[in-house]
Amino acid sequence: ELETEHTFTAVFVSQAVADSPFTVFASEDAGSPMEDEATVRFFHALVGGGEVDVCVAGATARAEATPMFADVSPNAFGSAAGTQFADVAASGEVVVQLRAHSSPACRGRVAGVARFTPTAGSSYTLVAVGRTTGQPRADREMLICPDAPADGSCTVAPISAH
Repeated sequence: ELETEHTFTAVFVSQAVADSPFTVFASEDAGSPMEDEATVRFFHALVGGGEVDVCVAGATARAEATPMFADVSPNAFGSAAGTQFADVAASGEVVVQLRAHSSPACRGRVAGVARFTPTAGSSYTLVAVGRTTGQPRADREMLICPDAPADGSCTVAPISAH
């Protein structure tokens, strides 16, 4: 049962099964982030991929990535330190890396990179979609969706090889 004074984000995932065409995953939206930051949550909907670490790329190609979410299973929201949200600086473009899960987090092979520019004081839900293996082919993309009370629709960023 959902509480009416709260807002939620729902992700519908196709199961490609005749008796259950999709599954719904819901998560309560975050409160307001600090003025110079944005909050981000992540949902893993890539078909054919295993667990991933979601990281913010370092300032240079050799700099270590910063973990946002570690060991995110397919068809699940990421979580870190007991929350489904991570803070990111809203001072320019954020380069989000999807990496094969490793221990420690964000040291595995880079599976893809997506870029977006968050607005300070806003919250976003990032949803990785597409297919990593198998048929039919589906481009890997990151849906970048502003959470309520923002007015707007999701944008799409390609998940590139690097």
